Formats: sequence, C-alpha cells, structure tokens
Amino acid sequence: MPVEMPPPPQIVVEADNGSAVRVRRGQTVEIDLPERPTTGFRWQVVTTPACCVVREDSFAGPAPGAPPGAPGVHSWRLEATRAGDGPFEVRLQPIAGRGGEPARTFSVTLTAVD
Repeated sequence: MPVEMPPPPQIVVEADNGSAVRVRRGQTVEIDLPERPTTGFRWQVVTTPACCVVREDSFAGPAPGAPPGAPGVHSWRLEATRAGDGPFEVRLQPIAGRGGEPARTFSVTLTAVD
C-alpha cells in the first residue's frame, strides 16, 4: 500500500495579512515576512493557534550583493497537529531595551481540519 504524502506547505506572505488559511491535519504553513534587523525592529510571535505547532522560526539575511538596508526574510513553519482554528499573530517590535510601540502587526487565522 503506498504511503500517502502530506500536501505541500501553504505559503503565506505579507499580502495575506488578515486572511484565513485552511489546512489539513499534518500539513504545514510557511509564513514569510520581510524583516530589516538593522532598523532596530524584529518580528515577535504574540499568538499561535492551539491547532498548530511552530516547527521552525528562522531568519535569512538579504541575498548576496543586495543593496545596504535590503530586507531579509523571517520565516515560521507551523504544522497543523489537530483540528481547530485560531490566530497566528506577530508584531514588528523594537529590539529589547529600546522601548516603543510595534511598527506593524501581521495576523492570519489558521483552520486545521481532519
């Protein structure tokens, strides 16, 4: 009997802010947002849905040869581990010790089904 492969990851980007994403249990969602740590701000997770587990939280700097100040990409890979729904929210916060308000908020509602 062939092994059933999970569906490919769903890719979510900044343009998807405020949207709803539906996935099957076992499927992953990759959220990719631009980030410029040199500005003193970094994305920080505020809320994750109970139906998902964060499997990866990483940052890739700008591509080689990119102009100074070019953004990198902050990525989160979430796996839907059970049915349910809830928000995934991150805020572009000042680096610790600098104080101040978040520059932006990004949120998607993830719904995992069996």
